[in-house]
Amino acid sequence: MRKFLLAAVATAAIASPAAARDGSGYVGVEAGAMLAEDTKLDFDDGVTRINNALSVDYDTGFDVGLIAGYDTGLVRPEGELSYKRASVNEIVFGDVGVLVCDDPTDCIVDADGKGSVLSVMGNLLLDFGDDDGVNGYLGAGAGMARVKISADFADTFDEDFDGDLGASDSDSALAWQLIAGIRFPVSQNIDAGLKYRYFNTPKLEFSDSGDDDRLTGHWRSHSLLASLIYNFGAPVVAPP
Repeated sequence: MRKFLLAAVATAAIASPAAARDGSGYVGVEAGAMLAEDTKLDFDDGVTRINNALSVDYDTGFDVGLIAGYDTGLVRPEGELSYKRASVNEIVFGDVGVLVCDDPTDCIVDADGKGSVLSVMGNLLLDFGDDDGVNGYLGAGAGMARVKISADFADTFDEDFDGDLGASDSDSALAWQLIAGIRFPVSQNIDAGLKYRYFNTPKLEFSDSGDDDRLTGHWRSHSLLASLIYNFGAPVVAPP
């Protein structure tokens, strides 16, 4: 009986060997939904400064990315290229010297446009758990982001205004993020996972060329992503 049990365990182990994640590289893709916080912009022309002069509200958007890293066993350094995008839902205006809101509801207007972020990040992730089952990780990252915000509200704002009402500008800034997730093996070399990402660009500045008027603010977003990862580690053959 004992020999039979040992033979059965050995056969099962050889039939479905686990892949060695430690000491190997990996690549992956990820995609999911993104919720961008309102972009609150301060106005400054060198003389007058108005905090929260306007705020951009977004619909739920998407977040997609490519990742590549190396699993050292406990810590995973990782590179990431990602793109985020969300449609503009409405603009909330304050008193910026052009528009005076007698009624707070007059300051909220529907708008067309989008907010997008293209970022290159370096992450450092801490793994915990068993590679052969569900395991988790926590980490943080830093890098550069190119943020573009465009909004057009000429058709929905006020019939008394002529011409274009809207703006479109972009800025590059330092960015950082916090990451938490789980992953689990679905084959010898492939893992599936679920990741949460908080993304932040602390300082953005939008201005017209040759003009002292500036709008400053930030981009903050929350993403829930599904990931698919290919590990380059060789299968671990169980000893007889």
